[in-house]
Amino acid sequence: MTDPMTGGAATTLEPAGSSWPTLTSESRLELVDLSIVEQDDGFIVGNSALGAFVQLPPIGVTVIERLRTGASIAEVTGTFRETADGDVDILDFASTLLELGFIAAVDGAAIAGTGSNEPERRWLTGPPPEKVRWLFGRVAWSLYALLFAGCIAVEIAAPSYRPHASDFFFLNDPLASVAILTLISLSVVAGHECFHWLAGCAEGVSARFAISRRLYFLVFETDLTQLWSVPRRRRYGPLLAGMAFDTTVLSVTIAIRMLIASGVVTAPATVTHLLIAVATLVTTNLVWQFCVFLRNDLYLVLSALLGCVNLWRIAILTVKGTLWHLTPDEQAELAAGDERSRWHARWYSWLCVAGVAGAGWYAADIMAPAIWRVLRTLANSLASLPATSPRFWEALVFGALALLPLLLVVYVFIRDMRDKAAR
Repeated sequence: MTDPMTGGAATTLEPAGSSWPTLTSESRLELVDLSIVEQDDGFIVGNSALGAFVQLPPIGVTVIERLRTGASIAEVTGTFRETADGDVDILDFASTLLELGFIAAVDGAAIAGTGSNEPERRWLTGPPPEKVRWLFGRVAWSLYALLFAGCIAVEIAAPSYRPHASDFFFLNDPLASVAILTLISLSVVAGHECFHWLAGCAEGVSARFAISRRLYFLVFETDLTQLWSVPRRRRYGPLLAGMAFDTTVLSVTIAIRMLIASGVVTAPATVTHLLIAVATLVTTNLVWQFCVFLRNDLYLVLSALLGCVNLWRIAILTVKGTLWHLTPDEQAELAAGDERSRWHARWYSWLCVAGVAGAGWYAADIMAPAIWRVLRTLANSLASLPATSPRFWEALVFGALALLPLLLVVYVFIRDMRDKAAR
């Protein structure tokens, strides 16, 4: 899941093959179909087709409604000149709407790049809401909550069900263990993200998928930016849907292990060890969601509960300004941040600092030894086997699968650096 409102504003689009038209006081604007949702003391206004949203004060919505009637910029300016809001620069505001992609035409001339057919920003639609709403109704969420509480109760009451790092190596061959778990992990992550998507479909919004990273953690993202077009109370289900899927998977593994332990079901020891490894994997995924400094699912839930538009970005700027210094653009961005984000960033920013320190410890104490073990095992296997041996190629394939997440993180890092340099 990804932060649905980056920067507290919208994505700025460049019109295809042309430059922005010059607005004058006599310009009349045709706006795209905008959603307007009340958010605390302001409104979230956006173009769902482009995934572009911005927070505006009430006067901004009033200006938009006036422009929608076909009034020229000068006529709208004249209206507000007679009120206490006469200092509002309507021409500058209209230029901002143009840059945000909220204007479809100026004086009858259409603007490219503001429609829903933008080729690089397509949204994936899904089943009709009525087909999937049963998965995310009150009964379903009550069941997910009971399963989550049950998983916690079992892991507290029965030490044998608690996760351990050694559980990942459920086979004698460490490479094979990690390789198989990598494939299972990708399947679980796919189900997690699909549940986000289906929950979004239940609310009538579409999604996009991407691969990204949080620090050195590989993440698969479901972009549900269009959730900003629905009331806040309807956003929580799609944000928590991934954890509901993980909880269901964990519950199934625990239930099967209990059936095996009780003798109701008979299975080889390898199956039991695999179930333990999967349970540990999914438990780790659930615990990861509580690391809210990583902008994960519960971070988005926290932001929604607090009414913050872009808490993480404001917190990062707050920390940087305290420990180092901000550029003029960053100072302006921090000053323009919504009031709730700036207030809550005073404590959340230090949570981020502590979280990054904890992530550093995890990398050094947990991840690095695990990666070193995989690399050492792979090197020993390749060195001791002839290249013509089937086991040589088996080790090579298992090693590649085991290292796939690390390689993807490196790829995403290089991609992000390249994109940053291109801007």
